[in-house]
Amino acid sequence: MKPLDLADGLLDRAETLPPPALRPLFLRLLADTWSLADNLRLMALYRRYDEALQAGPSRAEGALAAWDSLDASQATIGLLGSLAAPNNTSKFLIPLLPYLKDRGFRLSYYSTCQALPGDPVQREVARTMDSVAWVQKLPPQQVARRVFDDGCAILIDLDGHSYFSKTEAFVARPAPVQMCWCNWPSTLGLASADYFLGDRYLIPPQPGLLSEIPIAMDVPFGCFTPMAEVPVAPEPPCARNGYVTFGSTAKAYKLNSRLIALWSEVLARAPTAKFRVVRHECRDVAFRAAVAAEFQRRGIAPERIEFFDFPAAGLNHLQAYGTLDICLDSAPFGGATTAADCLWMGVPMITLVGPGVHQRLSYSMLGAIGAEELACTDESAYVARACELAADPARIRHYRATLRARFSASPLRDPKAVADGVIAALQFALDDTRRRRAPAGPASHGA
Repeated sequence: MKPLDLADGLLDRAETLPPPALRPLFLRLLADTWSLADNLRLMALYRRYDEALQAGPSRAEGALAAWDSLDASQATIGLLGSLAAPNNTSKFLIPLLPYLKDRGFRLSYYSTCQALPGDPVQREVARTMDSVAWVQKLPPQQVARRVFDDGCAILIDLDGHSYFSKTEAFVARPAPVQMCWCNWPSTLGLASADYFLGDRYLIPPQPGLLSEIPIAMDVPFGCFTPMAEVPVAPEPPCARNGYVTFGSTAKAYKLNSRLIALWSEVLARAPTAKFRVVRHECRDVAFRAAVAAEFQRRGIAPERIEFFDFPAAGLNHLQAYGTLDICLDSAPFGGATTAADCLWMGVPMITLVGPGVHQRLSYSMLGAIGAEELACTDESAYVARACELAADPARIRHYRATLRARFSASPLRDPKAVADGVIAALQFALDDTRRRRAPAGPASHGA
C-alpha cells in the first residue's frame, strides 16, 4: 500500500472486479461512498458478492438450522468475532456480557483471531463466556458446522467483512436467527443475515440501504468503556497556544481527497488555526509528506499541518486527544470508537451525517450524549460549524469542562439500560423469526 492510498474512485474500480476480489475492498470502499447513489452502488456490490457465496462451498451443505429448530428452551447466543484489546468492538460489547448472562442467556464465543496470552479483553471474555472456540484456522463452512452443533439460537457477527472475518459462515445458516451487531459499519449485504441491530441514529432512514431487517433500539448500540483511567486535560490547547488546533485521529484508509479538501476549506476560513494528524503512522516520513502535499494542493501551507506520533511522545491514544481543541470527523466513513474516545476526553467532534451506516457512527455517539448540535447534514454546514466553534474559545472550554460528565450520565455508560435494550431486541428477533418462518406465514427473509 502507498503511504497515503486514497480511496478516490475505488467504487468505479470495484464494479469491474470479479466477486472474490470484492471482500478485501469492502472496508475501504466505505471511504468512497458519499451519496445515496454511492450507497446503492455499494449495495449492488454486496449482492453480487453474496450471489457468488451462495454458489460456492459455504453453501454446499445447504441450510443447517431451520426455523422449527427454534424453541423456547433455546437461549444460546453465538458471538462470532475477533475480540481483543485493540479491537473497537470490545469497548462497546464487554460491559454488556455479564448482564446478558444474568438474564439467562448462554454465551458461546467463536474467536476469529488467535489467542493472545495476557490480553485483558480475551481474559474477560474467557471468564464471562460459557464456552470459547478458537476458529481462526477453520474455513467458514466448518465454523458453521461448529455453531450448529453447539445449538446456537442466535448467531451474532462482530467482524463483518474485515480482516479476520468468518462471516461467510452465515451462508450455511447454522443458527435460526442471524444478525449483525456492534462492529461492521455497514450492512453485511448477505441474504443469510436476518437482522441489523442498531439505534435510531445509526440505522439509515432511507429504504434499501440495509439487506437485513433493522431493529432500532431506544438505547445506543453498545455501552462504552474507555479501558483506561485518563483524566480530562483541564484546559484546551487554545488557552495556552492562542490559536485553535483542529485534528483527526482517523485511520489512514479513511482519508480521501474530498475529505482533505473539506478540512482545507475549514483551515482557509480559520486562517490562524492549525490541523494536527494524530496517528502512529505519523512516524512514517512518506505518510507525512503525502498528507502535507494533499493539503498544500489546496493552498494550506505545510507549517499549518502538524503530525503527532503520540506513542513516541510517551502518551496513550486517550491522552493524545488532550492536544486537540476540536476534532473533525472523517467523512464519509466516520468514527464510532474515535468519536466516543474524543467526547470522553472533552473534545467536541464535528461530524458529517450521510445516508449510510458508516456515515452515521459519530452521529450515534453525539445523539447518545445529547450533543446533536455537532452533527451536520451537508458539507457547507460542516465547514461553518467548525469555524463557528473555532471562533468561540469560551464554548470550546465549556465542552472541555462538561463533555465527560454528559457522557457519564448518558446511556453509553449505563450497561444495564443498554443490555435491557439489546435483550428486548433479541427477543423481538426470536419472536419475529418464529412468526415469519412458520409454514402458515409469509416467505422467510434470507433463507
